[in-house]
Amino acid sequence: LYHNRIAEVPTRVHNVMLTQLWINDNRIARFPSISFTPLLAHLQLSSNCITDICGISCCLQLEFLDLSFNCIADPDQLWHLRPCRRLQSLALNDNPITILSGTLSDAEKQLQVQQYRDMLLAMLPALRELDNADVTRAERTDAHGRVFQGRMHRHLLTFRRLCQDHGVPLACALLPTPDGVGT
Repeated sequence: LYHNRIAEVPTRVHNVMLTQLWINDNRIARFPSISFTPLLAHLQLSSNCITDICGISCCLQLEFLDLSFNCIADPDQLWHLRPCRRLQSLALNDNPITILSGTLSDAEKQLQVQQYRDMLLAMLPALRELDNADVTRAERTDAHGRVFQGRMHRHLLTFRRLCQDHGVPLACALLPTPDGVGT
């Protein structure tokens, strides 16, 4: 089905034995839920016009996914990848979500790339390659640490605010303030 000017993904693919689907180089704007394909492990969707990947969340056996050269700009679209726990190779390069703005400083660009990679590495435990770059064990460990640390900090600040809102200052005394100093 690749390179055929297809505008929509065929949703009535009733092939239980389908393991690979190549629909790259088309005019697809949305990847919807495709019907019963429990063994689909390789999905090639590069060079389309895709902005919405909601249907990816139904592809639980995916190991390879190429979404490069599309139009994915909304970071929330990445949450549709979360159920794909077996995903080993993911290409999102050359989408608006991965193209850094020229107005950002070098430090801001580096932080944006780090946050993008951290989120995907924390969400997809089997990921070994991201945007044609190998994922090292050290990078994965560091990503998990940064994501976990960020979540814990947010939870502590929320807990602190709840304690203060309900007049329980002693319970919050040991919690760090946003500037890192306890009360």
